[in-house]
Amino acid sequence: MEKLKTTWEDLINLVSMTITIQKFQEGSYDEDWDEGTKQYTEHTIQARVKYEITERDIESLGEDMLLDAVIFIRNKDLNALGITLASQDRFKVNTVDYRITKLKPHIVAGQDVGFVIGVREVM
Repeated sequence: MEKLKTTWEDLINLVSMTITIQKFQEGSYDEDWDEGTKQYTEHTIQARVKYEITERDIESLGEDMLLDAVIFIRNKDLNALGITLASQDRFKVNTVDYRITKLKPHIVAGQDVGFVIGVREVM
């Protein structure tokens, strides 16, 4: 089982890219947030971004929904930044802004190693 966890870490290292987390600030939700014009605290992080979504990805998120991408983020990368994810956070990938539609822990070999995040482009 430990080998499975190590393999997942190696895969993320191999295919990861730098993305930006736009961190939601408590008490700052308003119409600007919905329109994508609110100013955020930004953090760069390594993550795997998958644009071709498979049935397995949909099953892992637990429901069939409209998604533009799936993002995989490791807990150790979040811990290094000292942040936690919230469902109101946004992501910027290659200059495109995304909002979270589904946020789930990613369990490998019985351990919580990160998050699987279904995202939709902010229009």
